[in-house]
Amino acid sequence: MKRVFIVALSMLGALLLLQPAAMADVTMLLTGVTPQGYNLGGVYTSPYQISVNGVTESLVCDDFETDISISDEWLADVGSLSGVGPAGPQKFTQASTPAVLIPNGTTDFYTIQQDYDAAAWLAIWLLYPAVPLAPEVAEDYSYAIWQIFDPGAVNGYNGQALGTEDRSNVATDMTKAFAAGAPPSSYAVTIYTPIPPPPTSPYIYPSQEFIGVSVPEGPALPFLPFDMLALFGGVFLVRRRILAS
Repeated sequence: MKRVFIVALSMLGALLLLQPAAMADVTMLLTGVTPQGYNLGGVYTSPYQISVNGVTESLVCDDFETDISISDEWLADVGSLSGVGPAGPQKFTQASTPAVLIPNGTTDFYTIQQDYDAAAWLAIWLLYPAVPLAPEVAEDYSYAIWQIFDPGAVNGYNGQALGTEDRSNVATDMTKAFAAGAPPSSYAVTIYTPIPPPPTSPYIYPSQEFIGVSVPEGPALPFLPFDMLALFGGVFLVRRRILAS
Protein backbone atom coordinates (compact mmCIF):
# COMPACT_ATOMS: atom_id res chain seq x y z
CA MET A 1 0.00 0.00 0.00
CA LYS A 2 2.94 2.32 0.65
CA ARG A 3 4.07 1.87 -2.94
CA VAL A 4 0.53 2.48 -4.19
CA PHE A 5 0.36 5.69 -2.13
CA ILE A 6 3.66 6.92 -3.56
CA VAL A 7 2.49 6.16 -7.11
CA ALA A 8 -0.78 8.01 -6.42
CA LEU A 9 1.06 11.11 -5.20
CA SER A 10 3.32 11.03 -8.25
CA MET A 11 0.34 10.79 -10.59
CA LEU A 12 -1.42 13.65 -8.79
CA GLY A 13 1.68 15.82 -9.10
CA ALA A 14 1.86 15.09 -12.83
CA LEU A 15 -1.81 16.01 -13.28
CA LEU A 16 -1.32 19.31 -11.47
CA LEU A 17 1.67 20.14 -13.63
CA LEU A 18 -0.39 19.50 -16.75
CA GLN A 19 -2.97 22.13 -15.76
CA PRO A 20 -2.44 25.42 -17.66
CA ALA A 21 -0.30 27.84 -15.66
CA ALA A 22 -1.23 31.46 -15.01
CA MET A 23 0.16 33.85 -17.60
CA ALA A 24 3.03 36.14 -16.65
CA ASP A 25 4.27 39.31 -18.33
CA VAL A 26 4.40 39.00 -22.11
CA THR A 27 6.20 40.55 -25.06
CA MET A 28 3.90 42.16 -27.62
CA LEU A 29 4.59 43.21 -31.21
CA LEU A 30 2.23 45.09 -33.52
CA THR A 31 2.37 43.17 -36.80
CA GLY A 32 -0.59 44.63 -38.69
CA VAL A 33 -4.08 46.08 -38.75
CA THR A 34 -7.31 44.26 -39.48
CA PRO A 35 -7.22 42.51 -42.86
CA GLN A 36 -10.35 44.45 -43.84
CA GLY A 37 -8.50 47.73 -43.28
CA TYR A 38 -11.15 49.31 -41.07
CA ASN A 39 -10.42 53.01 -40.54
CA LEU A 40 -12.34 56.03 -39.35
CA GLY A 41 -11.47 59.48 -38.09
CA GLY A 42 -7.96 59.33 -39.50
CA VAL A 43 -6.88 56.08 -37.78
CA TYR A 44 -7.10 52.35 -38.32
CA THR A 45 -9.63 50.74 -35.99
CA SER A 46 -9.78 47.38 -34.23
CA PRO A 47 -9.04 44.56 -34.40
CA TYR A 48 -5.25 44.69 -34.72
CA GLN A 49 -2.83 41.84 -35.37
CA ILE A 50 -0.58 41.53 -32.32
CA SER A 51 2.12 38.95 -31.67
CA VAL A 52 1.92 37.86 -28.02
CA ASN A 53 5.03 35.92 -27.09
CA GLY A 54 5.36 34.94 -30.74
CA VAL A 55 1.72 33.92 -31.30
CA THR A 56 -0.35 36.29 -33.45
CA GLU A 57 -3.77 37.23 -32.08
CA SER A 58 -6.55 39.63 -33.05
CA LEU A 59 -6.82 42.17 -30.24
CA VAL A 60 -8.89 45.27 -29.57
CA CYS A 61 -7.36 48.61 -28.55
CA ASP A 62 -8.97 50.65 -25.74
CA ASP A 63 -6.47 53.54 -25.82
CA PHE A 64 -7.00 56.41 -28.28
CA GLU A 65 -4.42 58.80 -26.82
CA THR A 66 -1.25 56.75 -27.32
CA ASP A 67 0.29 56.24 -30.78
CA ILE A 68 2.15 53.11 -31.86
CA SER A 69 3.34 51.88 -35.25
CA ILE A 70 3.83 48.60 -37.09
CA SER A 71 6.85 46.68 -35.71
CA ASP A 72 6.72 48.45 -32.33
CA GLU A 73 7.43 46.01 -29.50
CA TRP A 74 6.66 46.37 -25.79
CA LEU A 75 6.11 44.51 -22.53
CA ALA A 76 2.66 44.03 -21.04
CA ASP A 77 1.12 42.76 -17.84
CA VAL A 78 -1.63 40.17 -18.36
CA GLY A 79 -4.80 40.82 -16.39
CA SER A 80 -8.50 39.98 -16.36
CA LEU A 81 -11.81 41.74 -15.79
CA SER A 82 -11.96 40.40 -12.26
CA GLY A 83 -8.63 42.08 -11.54
CA VAL A 84 -9.76 45.59 -12.52
CA GLY A 85 -9.54 48.07 -9.65
CA PRO A 86 -9.89 51.82 -9.00
CA ALA A 87 -6.08 52.12 -8.72
CA GLY A 88 -5.07 49.62 -11.39
CA PRO A 89 -3.27 47.49 -12.44
CA GLN A 90 -5.13 48.23 -15.70
CA LYS A 91 -4.08 51.38 -17.56
CA PHE A 92 -7.20 53.46 -16.94
CA THR A 93 -8.36 54.09 -13.38
CA GLN A 94 -11.32 55.79 -11.77
CA ALA A 95 -9.12 58.77 -10.93
CA SER A 96 -8.21 59.37 -14.56
CA THR A 97 -11.64 58.55 -16.02
CA PRO A 98 -14.20 59.93 -13.53
CA ALA A 99 -17.02 60.25 -16.05
CA VAL A 100 -18.01 58.94 -19.47
CA LEU A 101 -19.04 61.45 -22.11
CA ILE A 102 -21.65 60.01 -24.46
CA PRO A 103 -21.48 61.64 -27.92
CA ASN A 104 -25.18 62.56 -27.67
CA GLY A 105 -24.19 65.17 -25.09
CA THR A 106 -24.88 63.33 -21.83
CA THR A 107 -22.30 62.63 -19.15
CA ASP A 108 -22.74 59.47 -17.11
CA PHE A 109 -20.78 58.28 -14.08
CA TYR A 110 -19.78 54.64 -13.92
CA THR A 111 -17.33 52.63 -11.85
CA ILE A 112 -14.08 51.67 -13.53
CA GLN A 113 -15.33 48.07 -13.44
CA GLN A 114 -18.41 49.09 -15.44
CA ASP A 115 -16.15 50.94 -17.89
CA TYR A 116 -14.07 47.83 -18.56
CA ASP A 117 -17.12 45.55 -18.63
CA ALA A 118 -18.64 47.75 -21.35
CA ALA A 119 -15.35 47.82 -23.27
CA ALA A 120 -15.19 44.03 -23.00
CA TRP A 121 -18.70 43.68 -24.46
CA LEU A 122 -17.75 45.88 -27.40
CA ALA A 123 -14.60 43.81 -27.91
CA ILE A 124 -16.70 40.63 -27.88
CA TRP A 125 -19.04 42.06 -30.51
CA LEU A 126 -16.03 43.01 -32.61
CA LEU A 127 -14.23 39.67 -32.36
CA TYR A 128 -17.21 37.29 -32.14
CA PRO A 129 -20.06 38.90 -34.08
CA ALA A 130 -23.30 36.94 -34.45
CA VAL A 131 -23.23 37.93 -38.13
CA PRO A 132 -20.33 39.37 -40.15
CA LEU A 133 -19.88 43.04 -39.34
CA ALA A 134 -20.17 45.78 -41.92
CA PRO A 135 -17.02 47.96 -41.89
CA GLU A 136 -18.88 50.98 -40.54
CA VAL A 137 -20.27 48.93 -37.62
CA ALA A 138 -16.83 47.64 -36.63
CA GLU A 139 -15.38 51.14 -36.88
CA ASP A 140 -18.08 52.60 -34.63
CA TYR A 141 -17.54 49.81 -32.06
CA SER A 142 -13.86 50.80 -31.90
CA TYR A 143 -14.72 54.42 -31.26
CA ALA A 144 -17.29 53.42 -28.65
CA ILE A 145 -14.49 51.68 -26.72
CA TRP A 146 -12.13 54.65 -27.12
CA GLN A 147 -14.84 57.12 -26.09
CA ILE A 148 -15.33 55.29 -22.78
CA PHE A 149 -11.80 56.19 -21.69
CA ASP A 150 -11.19 59.34 -23.75
CA PRO A 151 -13.95 61.99 -23.91
CA GLY A 152 -12.40 63.48 -27.04
CA ALA A 153 -12.06 60.31 -29.12
CA VAL A 154 -14.95 61.13 -31.46
CA ASN A 155 -13.07 64.28 -32.51
CA GLY A 156 -10.85 61.92 -34.49
CA TYR A 157 -7.17 62.27 -35.29
CA ASN A 158 -5.61 65.42 -36.72
CA GLY A 159 -8.95 67.18 -37.07
CA GLN A 160 -10.79 64.32 -38.81
CA ALA A 161 -13.82 64.31 -36.52
CA LEU A 162 -16.57 61.74 -36.79
CA GLY A 163 -19.74 62.79 -38.61
CA THR A 164 -23.21 63.02 -37.12
CA GLU A 165 -24.24 59.47 -38.04
CA ASP A 166 -21.10 57.88 -36.61
CA ARG A 167 -21.41 59.90 -33.41
CA SER A 168 -25.00 58.75 -33.04
CA ASN A 169 -23.96 55.12 -33.61
CA VAL A 170 -21.15 55.41 -31.08
CA ALA A 171 -23.59 56.79 -28.48
CA THR A 172 -25.98 53.90 -29.14
CA ASP A 173 -23.18 51.32 -28.93
CA MET A 174 -21.90 52.75 -25.65
CA THR A 175 -25.37 52.83 -24.09
CA LYS A 176 -26.02 49.24 -25.17
CA ALA A 177 -22.68 48.03 -23.80
CA PHE A 178 -23.15 49.67 -20.40
CA ALA A 179 -26.66 48.26 -20.14
CA ALA A 180 -25.36 44.73 -20.82
CA GLY A 181 -23.45 44.52 -17.52
CA ALA A 182 -20.62 42.07 -16.96
CA PRO A 183 -19.88 39.61 -19.80
CA PRO A 184 -20.70 35.94 -19.09
CA SER A 185 -17.95 33.60 -17.95
CA SER A 186 -18.15 31.79 -21.29
CA TYR A 187 -15.94 34.59 -22.64
CA ALA A 188 -12.40 34.79 -21.30
CA VAL A 189 -11.42 38.48 -21.43
CA THR A 190 -7.73 39.35 -21.16
CA ILE A 191 -6.36 42.85 -20.57
CA TYR A 192 -2.83 43.52 -21.83
CA THR A 193 -1.56 46.57 -19.93
CA PRO A 194 1.80 48.04 -21.04
CA ILE A 195 4.53 48.16 -18.40
CA PRO A 196 7.87 50.02 -18.29
CA PRO A 197 10.72 47.98 -19.81
CA PRO A 198 14.10 47.42 -18.17
CA PRO A 199 16.74 50.12 -18.77
CA THR A 200 18.48 50.04 -22.19
CA SER A 201 15.93 47.55 -23.55
CA PRO A 202 14.58 47.94 -27.12
CA TYR A 203 10.94 47.94 -26.00
CA ILE A 204 8.80 51.06 -26.33
CA TYR A 205 6.88 52.77 -23.52
CA PRO A 206 4.26 54.04 -23.15
CA SER A 207 2.20 51.83 -25.42
CA GLN A 208 -1.46 51.12 -25.96
CA GLU A 209 -3.56 48.80 -23.82
CA PHE A 210 -5.31 45.93 -25.62
CA ILE A 211 -8.21 43.62 -24.87
CA GLY A 212 -8.31 40.00 -26.00
CA VAL A 213 -11.30 37.66 -25.97
CA SER A 214 -11.38 33.89 -26.26
CA VAL A 215 -14.01 31.20 -25.79
CA PRO A 216 -12.16 28.53 -23.79
CA GLU A 217 -13.14 24.88 -23.85
CA GLY A 218 -13.24 25.06 -20.08
CA PRO A 219 -11.11 26.40 -17.26
CA ALA A 220 -8.49 24.13 -15.74
CA LEU A 221 -9.88 24.14 -12.21
CA PRO A 222 -13.23 22.43 -12.93
CA PHE A 223 -11.32 19.51 -14.44
CA LEU A 224 -9.35 18.97 -11.24
CA PRO A 225 -12.12 17.03 -9.40
CA PHE A 226 -12.48 14.81 -12.49
CA ASP A 227 -8.71 14.26 -12.51
CA MET A 228 -8.80 13.37 -8.81
CA LEU A 229 -11.62 10.88 -9.31
CA ALA A 230 -9.78 9.29 -12.22
CA LEU A 231 -6.60 9.12 -10.14
CA PHE A 232 -8.16 7.45 -7.10
CA GLY A 233 -10.19 5.17 -9.34
CA GLY A 234 -6.93 4.02 -10.87
CA VAL A 235 -5.39 3.58 -7.42
CA PHE A 236 -8.40 1.50 -6.33
CA LEU A 237 -8.04 -0.80 -9.34
CA VAL A 238 -4.31 -1.19 -8.74
CA ARG A 239 -4.98 -2.07 -5.09
CA ARG A 240 -7.55 -4.70 -6.07
CA ARG A 241 -5.08 -6.25 -8.45
CA ILE A 242 -2.43 -6.38 -5.72
CA LEU A 243 -4.86 -8.00 -3.27
CA ALA A 244 -6.01 -10.45 -5.93
CA SER A 245 -2.40 -11.44 -6.56
